[in-house]
Amino acid sequence: MDSITLSSEMLKYMKTASNPSSDTQAISTSLTQVATKMGKLDNNTRSALLKDMDFALLMKNIGANVRQRDGSMNRKVVSAMLTVAILSASEENVALADKFAIEGAIPLIASTLLLCQPSDETIGQSCFTALRGFSLKESHRAKFLLPIDSFATDPTHASQLVVCALCQGMKKFSSSMTIQGQAYSLMANLSVDGTRMKDELVKADIIPISITILKKAELNDQKAVSRICIFLRNLSLEHELSQRMIWSEGATDVLFGRVLQIFQGVADITENALMVLVNTMTSQNAFREALYTRSPSSKIIKLGVANISRAPITLVCLSFLYVLAENSESMQLEIGKSEGIQYVLKAMTTHKKDKPIIDKACQLLRKLAFLDENRTTIRNLHGIETILEAVELLFSVPDALPNALLALANATYSSPESKEVAASKNASDTVAQAMDVNRSSALVQEYGCRVLRNLSDGSGTNVQQQINGESIRVLSLVLFAYSDEAAVLEQALATLNNLTKEPAAIRKIEELHITGELDYIIEKFQTNENVSNQAKVLRSKLKSATLKKSGGRLLERAKSWKKKGANNV
Repeated sequence: MDSITLSSEMLKYMKTASNPSSDTQAISTSLTQVATKMGKLDNNTRSALLKDMDFALLMKNIGANVRQRDGSMNRKVVSAMLTVAILSASEENVALADKFAIEGAIPLIASTLLLCQPSDETIGQSCFTALRGFSLKESHRAKFLLPIDSFATDPTHASQLVVCALCQGMKKFSSSMTIQGQAYSLMANLSVDGTRMKDELVKADIIPISITILKKAELNDQKAVSRICIFLRNLSLEHELSQRMIWSEGATDVLFGRVLQIFQGVADITENALMVLVNTMTSQNAFREALYTRSPSSKIIKLGVANISRAPITLVCLSFLYVLAENSESMQLEIGKSEGIQYVLKAMTTHKKDKPIIDKACQLLRKLAFLDENRTTIRNLHGIETILEAVELLFSVPDALPNALLALANATYSSPESKEVAASKNASDTVAQAMDVNRSSALVQEYGCRVLRNLSDGSGTNVQQQINGESIRVLSLVLFAYSDEAAVLEQALATLNNLTKEPAAIRKIEELHITGELDYIIEKFQTNENVSNQAKVLRSKLKSATLKKSGGRLLERAKSWKKKGANNV
C-alpha cells in the first residue's frame, strides 16, 4: 500500500474516532487502525495530515468515551488512545506531538491515569510512557501545570493539576518497579523546569514516595533507582523546599547508607545519589551537621578511589568533600587524616586536562590547606607542583583560575619548605603570567598578588625570581589599573614592600615612576589603614618622581593593559 493510500485511510479512521456519533467500539477500532498505519508513514506524510484533521474534536470525543456508563474505564478506547499517543509523542513526530499537546492530550492521559486500578498495570505504564514522550519538550512540560479541567473523568478532579494527578497515579502502582521506572523518567524531565514545577511536585508528596521506594529497592531494581536518583538530583538543585523535605524524610540513611552501598558499582546511581546529598548539604546546615557525625569523608574517599577513572563520579566526590570541608575545621582535619589529600591529587593527575575537576579539586585544596598538617601533606605529596600545573591549565578560565591561585597561596602560607618547592618550579613567573593573561579579572589580580606576597615573605629565592622576572612590572601595572580596588591594592603593595628589602627591587620599581600613583592611593584610602599604610611605607622607600613624566605613560599603559582583558598577553 503506497503512502497516499495509507494516509488517506489513516485520515478516515481519525475522523471516525472524532465523530460524536461513533460508538466506543468504532472509536477503539479506528484508533487501533490509526496506530497501525501511523508507524508505516514517513514524517512528511504524517505532518501533511495536520491540515486536514480537527484534533480538538478528536481529543474531546476520546475524552467523552474513556468511561463506560457505569463509571468504569473503557479499556479498549483507553488502550487504543494510549498507543496513538505514545507514537505521536515520540521524537520523530514533532509536528504531531505539538498538535496533540496543544489540543489536550496531556490532561486527557492524566485523567485516564486517575481511573486506573492497581491491577491496570499495562495501561498505567502506557500512560507514563506517553506522558514521558510529551515531557521531552519544554513547551509541552508547561502543560503539566494546567488543571485537568474539561478532560476530568470525575468532576472532583477538574481543578487538579496534571502533575498532581501523576503523583496520585504513581501511588496506585507503588508495587511495580517497572512502572515506577517509567514514571520517574517522566518526573526527571519535569523537574528540570523552574521553581513552580518543583514547588508543585513537592506539594504532591513525590519526595516521600521516592524515599519509600528507595528504602525497599533491591539490586534488580537498578533502572528505577537510577531514574529516582536523577529526579531527586534535578529537583533538589537550587530548590530549598525540596532540600528541606529530602532531609526531613531521612535521605541520609537511605541514600548515603543504603543506596550507595547496594548500588556501589553502578556509576550513574552513585553519581546522582551523591549529587542529591551535595545539593541538599549546600544550603541545609542541619543536614550537613547530621552527616558530620557519620564520619562520611572516609566513605566518600573510598568511593572516589574506587571510581577514580570515572570523571562524573570524581567531580561529585570532590564536590561532596568540598561541602563537608567548607566551614568545618574538624572535617578538614578528618579528610586530611583519611588520605583525602592523596585522593584529590590523584584525581588531578588522572584527569589533568578536565577543567571542571581541576577547578573543584583546587577549591577543596584551598580549604584543606587552612591547616598546618594538611599543608605539610600537600607538600610531601608533590601537591605544590600539581597545583602549579592547575594554574597553567586554567589560564584560559578566569572564573576558575582564582581557586587555583588561592589553593597555591594557602598551600605555601607560612611554610619555608613549601616556598622553596614553589621557587624550584618558577612559581612566581607562572603567577605573574596568569595575571598578565587575565588582566580584566580583579579576582585573578588579587589572588595572584596574594600568592606573590606569600612567596616573597621570608624567601630569598622567590624574592630574586620576582625581581628578575615580570612580577614587579605586573604589580606596578596593577596599582594603576586597579587603583580603586582596595583588596587588590593591599596585596600588590604588600608584595612590593616585601621585595624592597633588596636594593635591586627598589631600583627597578623607581624606573617605573609609580610615586605619583602612590600619593593618589594614600589620599584616596585615608580611612583604610591596610591600604594607606602599605602605600606610605612603599612611598617612603622611593625617590620622588612626578606623574607627568614616565608615570603618566605608565598610567596610559595600565589602562590599555586592563582593557585588553582575558587571554591577551
